[in-house]
Amino acid sequence: MLWLLAALTLIAASVAANSRQGVRAASDNRTMASSEALCDGAIVRALAVMVAEGGDPGVGHEFEFRLADVPVGVSIVPANAYINVNTADEPLLVRLFQHGAGLDPSRALQLARRVMDWRDSDDEALPDGAEAPDYVAAGVSFRPRNGRFETIDDLMQVLGLDFLVFDRIRSLVVAGGRDAQVNALAASPRVLTVLADGDDRVARAIVETRRERGRSTDLSALPRAYVGDSPTRVMRVDARIVLPDQRTIVRTQWIVLGGAGGQLPWLQLSREPARFGSGA
Repeated sequence: MLWLLAALTLIAASVAANSRQGVRAASDNRTMASSEALCDGAIVRALAVMVAEGGDPGVGHEFEFRLADVPVGVSIVPANAYINVNTADEPLLVRLFQHGAGLDPSRALQLARRVMDWRDSDDEALPDGAEAPDYVAAGVSFRPRNGRFETIDDLMQVLGLDFLVFDRIRSLVVAGGRDAQVNALAASPRVLTVLADGDDRVARAIVETRRERGRSTDLSALPRAYVGDSPTRVMRVDARIVLPDQRTIVRTQWIVLGGAGGQLPWLQLSREPARFGSGA
């Protein structure tokens, strides 16, 4: 009978754990829904302030609001301040995976080449890369597109690039446009660290300097081939709410400045579901 008692105890513990998880999930869903609405309101307010003040779209902008007594932070960053997964060359992709995702150099090189194989037009795999036969051998349902990444979510179709890696680099990359260079005047400290081959001292120095000098900031510590400032009206807007338990909810929208007719002076291109993410 002892085994039966032990089994019943385990079952009761499992039911209790599942019940707690269910309550937590329901609470998270309610929190996510309300936070998403607050984030959307803060995004509209931040864009309105930036446009009204004639903010330079070529640099980043930070705002802090309090909506319904909840602090909401908003960042507005031009799309060219991210690493373009469609145009980045092999060395830059290696830096992305090594310093952005924390991978060792050999795996970073492997994923860089698999990204290149996924987007290039040929069927010949690079060394350590992967083309369609490799995907078949791995037993996965997806195949290389041999074309452009349409969204950054497409990265998860690259063989070996799992969600953990994707989640580490999702705030560093973009899939739009054709410019291979990054606008370092607006790039985040993490993107700057990738460009600087992992030297976060260079990244911190640039962030500190550009607050005072703006477009006169010295960027010579970064590789010239990776730094540019081509005009763009496409912006990534992130709203963040830090919950009492210190988790952060992030809501991302992509917009293009310049509305039509009597509409808002910007057009929403897409918006991502709110998610638990990084506060940075």
